[in-house]
Amino acid sequence: VAAGERGAAEEIAAWEENVGPCAGLLNGLAYSKQREIAEDLSDEVLEHAWLWAYCGVRPRVEVLKTLSVLMLHRTQGKGLGQMLIRLLCMARSPFASALDVVTAMDFILCGCLPEEKTLSFRLLEVMAKKGFKVTSAKTLTEVKWGFLVRMAMFGSNLGRSLYADTHFLNCRGEAKALALHWDALREGSDTATAWCYRAAFMSGLMWNADPRNALGKLIALQPTCTLGPLLDDFRNLQRHAEVGSRAPGGAP
Repeated sequence: VAAGERGAAEEIAAWEENVGPCAGLLNGLAYSKQREIAEDLSDEVLEHAWLWAYCGVRPRVEVLKTLSVLMLHRTQGKGLGQMLIRLLCMARSPFASALDVVTAMDFILCGCLPEEKTLSFRLLEVMAKKGFKVTSAKTLTEVKWGFLVRMAMFGSNLGRSLYADTHFLNCRGEAKALALHWDALREGSDTATAWCYRAAFMSGLMWNADPRNALGKLIALQPTCTLGPLLDDFRNLQRHAEVGSRAPGGAP
């Protein structure tokens, strides 16, 4: 499948849907029903659903949401890094757009992550000064970085996948997956913590996927939730990223 053999992807997907141990998850059910079924399956069995999603030859957003949230739930948030790496693998499927992962992240960021006691966008300054360029996904599993930093790291890696995604490049300004996140950031439907997680994610993503439009979109955000000095720090990050993206080795 990874080598781009469509026939192999179709064959594997069909087997999983018809006789695989996760077949009940893969027939287009809504998230709530999928979650109910998935709760009774072991992590080992759920590997089949991850493989089916990687094949990318069927609509997969609901399954990605189910698998991701269940992983977070079972590990009490400690499996965040593992989940993010899985999603990066899904973004690199030869037969599906990385925008599927962006869509799934909208749901995951709506209160599915534990809240950190202390939030500070200043933790992202070093990354921002490099245009949010991240060279490795390995740090996503390092708990010492916390949720906010890892959201930015994940967004950066996912943004680089989008930068090479033909579907995204063709609809860049009109991608519905991105619109979900912009709406949440503008309308303030998230808590302050969730808003910061989403803002960190979108910063990393935009400066790698669409650097020409990143500053204008990010710095103009006017959240309705109360952020205080955090909002100023967030806007300063974008100014650092603008400079960093123009430096050698900065964002694409």
